[in-house]
Formats: sequence, C-alpha cells, structure tokens
Amino acid sequence: MQSLDRLLVPCLLVLLAAIKPLGVLGHRSLRIRDIPTTLQTCNNTIQGRWQVADSQGMLCSRQSLRPDNGCCSAGDKYSCATCNMHDSCCADYEHCVSCCQDPQHGLPDLSTVHRAPDRPETGLWPSVFEYCRNKCRTSSKSTVHENAYLSPFHHCFSSSGKPTTAAPPTPPIPKSVTVVLGSAGQSCNALCESTGRRCAQQHLASLNNCNVLREHYACEAGCEPDSGTADAPIYVNASAPKQQRPTICLTMDSKVNQFSCEATSASNHRLCPCIEAS
Repeated sequence: MQSLDRLLVPCLLVLLAAIKPLGVLGHRSLRIRDIPTTLQTCNNTIQGRWQVADSQGMLCSRQSLRPDNGCCSAGDKYSCATCNMHDSCCADYEHCVSCCQDPQHGLPDLSTVHRAPDRPETGLWPSVFEYCRNKCRTSSKSTVHENAYLSPFHHCFSSSGKPTTAAPPTPPIPKSVTVVLGSAGQSCNALCESTGRRCAQQHLASLNNCNVLREHYACEAGCEPDSGTADAPIYVNASAPKQQRPTICLTMDSKVNQFSCEATSASNHRLCPCIEAS
C-alpha cells in the first residue's frame, strides 16, 4: 500500500504542475474587454403606425427606423409638414414632436420647467425630446364636449396647448387694456372698479372671440355666438342649471352687438376690458 502511495504522489505533483500554467493561460484568454463604439442611440415615439419621430428631431417612415439604435436613417429634420404654425398645432403627433424640437420655435429653458406645473416634486424634463413628446399629446385643452376635437390640428406644442378655431375677425386688444376675469354674477363695472380701473365698453368687441375666451376659460362644453346673452363674452359656471348650459363659452351674436359693462347674470363669468380710471 505504501509503495502505491509513493507512486501516486509524484504523479499528482506532475499533473498539478502541468495544469497550473494551462489554468493561468486559460484565464487570460477568457478576459473580455469593452469594444469602443461610436454608435449613436436615439429615443423615438415608438407607437406611430406609419411614421416615427426620433430624439434628433428626425421624422421618418417605419422602414427607415434603424432597429439597432432607434434612430431614423433617412427622413426630414424638424418636419412641420402637417402643422399650423399660427398656433403651433399639428394634425399628426409625430410631426408635432419633430417640429417642436426645432430650436427656432423658442423652446423653454428646461432647467426651470417641471413635468407638472406648480409641482416641483415631479422633477425637470430630462431632454427636449421628452418635453416635446409629452407636450404634443392631446388633452382636454384640445377637445370639446370631452369627446370631439376642437380642430384637426389637435397636437399642440404651444404654451397654451390649444388650437385656434375659425372665428369672425375682431379688433385687436389694445395694450392699454387689462383683461380681467370676473366672478359669477359680477358685472364688468364692478370688476374693474374693484381693481382701481374702469370698464372700457368700446373694447368689449375685442374680447368677443372664442379663441380669446379659450385663452382664459376651459370652455368644456364648447364656444358659440348667442343672441340672447347681454353680458357676453362669458363663461357659464359649472354649477349653473342645466338649461343654462354649464361650462359653455358664449360670444355676442354679431347681429346684436350691443355690449354692456353693467349687464350681469348669476351664473356667468364675464371677461372684461379694464383701463386706467383716469
């Protein structure tokens, strides 16, 4: 038995001596190093059926979207082809995201813009693309009656987020006029006097426009002219009786055009032009 042990021990030592260099060599041969790469990656709008906008501002067809990095290999940069630049609203979501990223359209300083206004805990937008992708989504601002769009151009990247609609021309609002929103049942005379000003009846016609009303009120039930509203332009309070059409905005019908600073109704919020009392 001892003679067998004497034979095995030298054999094991020889075997270990042979394996050790192989192990070290094998370890060295399996070492993995990072391979430098210059491949640029992009985020993109993903859901478009026919076209996609990427984070470089490119708009391309799905066939031109590279699967390896998410970027468009061809297409148009900052495409505004279906956009109405008067109100910065587009018919297609992807065009809106692409157009919005163009620096010439006056992008906000993202170091000061939170994901949700007045809620700093939501954090800042990480990139122009993420800001535009969110800004271009439709919201209640671009709908009426909660189930229809105000306009075919309902993807907006403007600060208001609202499309403008066809409306009769109205005089421009003079710089001397301060537009003030009244409480329900408050006349323009009372409202302007409460701010140390007076109502300028001659400038009520400048506010008699659905686009102007939508700048100040949600107008959830729509906006239309009305011949029986003496205190127009107005927004009807949400708690008004059903027959008074709550949450609708009403302008003065052009056939009437008899504006009044004194007129008032218990359920109506007036939009008033106030000027200096002197």
